[in-house]
Amino acid sequence: MTLERPSNDAGFRLLAYCLLSPGFAFVLIFVLFASCGPSPKVVIPVLFKANETKIENDLEAIIYAAKENYSHTGNLAKSIADLVNPTDESGAELPGLEEMPKDPWGNEYGYELIKNQPHAFCLGRDQKPGGEGDDQDHFFPPRE
Repeated sequence: MTLERPSNDAGFRLLAYCLLSPGFAFVLIFVLFASCGPSPKVVIPVLFKANETKIENDLEAIIYAAKENYSHTGNLAKSIADLVNPTDESGAELPGLEEMPKDPWGNEYGYELIKNQPHAFCLGRDQKPGGEGDDQDHFFPPRE
């Protein structure tokens, strides 16, 4: 009596099917990415840059709205709230902000008039003057 070795054809066919299936590449990439993951050295600076870009764009939009409002009314807004959906005395809509802008952490931006010029600022995540990283202060126009 001789023993026959089991055929590996079924295992080979299953392996070939898995390797050639369209979803296998996706699953393989997902498993590799999930196990290795993106480096925090790459992700953290990208997130910080995104916050910084949002802040800069919002501050510029506030100052732009203040200048546009001034060009139509002859008066500088006293607060950011005055720039949200502004209207003139007759009720006609004026250029301005559609909604109250918030920084990436949900805080309102600061606004003040310095030497009769509008200035907008963000005190960062901690809402305190000074700081580094996410706690860094931003001003527009930049302070000297």
